[in-house]
Amino acid sequence: GTVMEVISGLVSTQVPVAILPGGTGNGTSNELGISSDPVEACALICGNDSQIRQIDLGQIGDNYFVLNAGVGFATSIMEGTEREAKDRLGVIAYLLTGLQTLREPPIAHYHLTLDGKHMELDGITCLIANAGTLGNTGVKLAQDIDVSDGLLDVLIIRNADLGSLAALAVSVLSGNKHTPTLEHWQAREITLVADPPQSVQLDGDVMGQTPFTARVLPGAARIIVPKAADAPDSEHK
Repeated sequence: GTVMEVISGLVSTQVPVAILPGGTGNGTSNELGISSDPVEACALICGNDSQIRQIDLGQIGDNYFVLNAGVGFATSIMEGTEREAKDRLGVIAYLLTGLQTLREPPIAHYHLTLDGKHMELDGITCLIANAGTLGNTGVKLAQDIDVSDGLLDVLIIRNADLGSLAALAVSVLSGNKHTPTLEHWQAREITLVADPPQSVQLDGDVMGQTPFTARVLPGAARIIVPKAADAPDSEHK
């Protein structure tokens, strides 16, 4: 959330952002290969082993997101995890809330419009992802999600039973993108209507309800990253 707020304030500028990881998940720094060690992260600001990378942002109304916007199961986890639990347990707090939420997962009927193409399906969660990394776990929900490709990735998890979720976990960990539990598309502009309406989270902060329209802003943010990072549109500091 903090990283999102800072980057959002600099969208119309050329000012680069240096990230010093200190949050619960540190999803953005993990996505960009920034060390969780504060000394190494600080060294990027003035060292010779860093470069500026341009990354995409997602936008919903006047709000931006670096990682993802989501509804359903994912948002219920964000809403149900207390600040005290995150301070005490870190990312494990989210896992515990997730297990509790699975007892009665929020199932919705999603109406999606992807670059003008309409589709409908049921699911327990829908993510509009700009980046694929799931916090400090090092796991990506889909291996082909790229924070610099000028596209947003739409992911819907359809089933909530333990067998389906176990199959999804195996698929994610093995890098296999084909699973009946997870639907995956890409688009530049996405409109989402949920029946019933659901709360929306942007990078972990709950902001409003469905319906909404999300669009990608290619190369809208400039981040200081390690020089070894795969950044085709980057420049040296």
